[in-house]
Amino acid sequence: MHKLVEYSDSDDESADEKQRVDFTPEELIVVDGQESKKDQASEAGELDSHQGRIRSFPHERGNWASYVCIPVPYSDDFEELSASLTEILRASCTQHSFHAIPSPHISLTRTLKLRHHWLADLTQGLLQMCSLYKQFYISLRDVQVYTNDEKSRTFISVKVVSGDDHLTSIVHKLNSLLTEYNLPPFYQEASFHVSLCSCVHDARVALTPVMSKLQNAVDEWIRDNPECAFFSVNKLLWKAGNKETWLSLDVS
Repeated sequence: MHKLVEYSDSDDESADEKQRVDFTPEELIVVDGQESKKDQASEAGELDSHQGRIRSFPHERGNWASYVCIPVPYSDDFEELSASLTEILRASCTQHSFHAIPSPHISLTRTLKLRHHWLADLTQGLLQMCSLYKQFYISLRDVQVYTNDEKSRTFISVKVVSGDDHLTSIVHKLNSLLTEYNLPPFYQEASFHVSLCSCVHDARVALTPVMSKLQNAVDEWIRDNPECAFFSVNKLLWKAGNKETWLSLDVS
């Protein structure tokens, strides 16, 4: 099954590379309370690879672009799928220039405008919240196409087809916590997915004849890599600027 989807005009784009915000040049990564330095060259490469992405809000000193997501396991295999889909798109949808999206993940919040002095308390709240949830499984299958609100970018994605009830419950709690900081909630009717390719402009009409090819490629990839399409979730990633914190779920 494949669908063409757009978000309502009341929603901003999330961390799923939609309206991705340039991060401030902080270098620290925090992983389970441990800090380390991030390679500046790696960060520079990330900032150079926007490929048409736009800011969801202007950069202001002291504000960090932040979000919660689930990085997918077997990222190398997902990147191979991204490359395969991109090859199909470049051959069959020549009026648009598609690019693979790095670091595939499932977004659980929008991109948030976080004040630096909120970081410690909000991180502690997220850690406590996630400890109340047990690990769970999700599966991916259906190709879907998404656009951002401005119709300035189009995304080829693979949708979560089971486990979304767990994700919905987590998002509900995340929304409650974010409300305490006057931060916006996630979409009212979230469609959880992993975005793999994107292009600038609204390409939905041009993509209609290509959807079957894309779904066939995903189905073949799933047959060859079943562990990639069905996996356990035992932690979330909280990224604030360039600081990363793993939010562990209950695995007992």
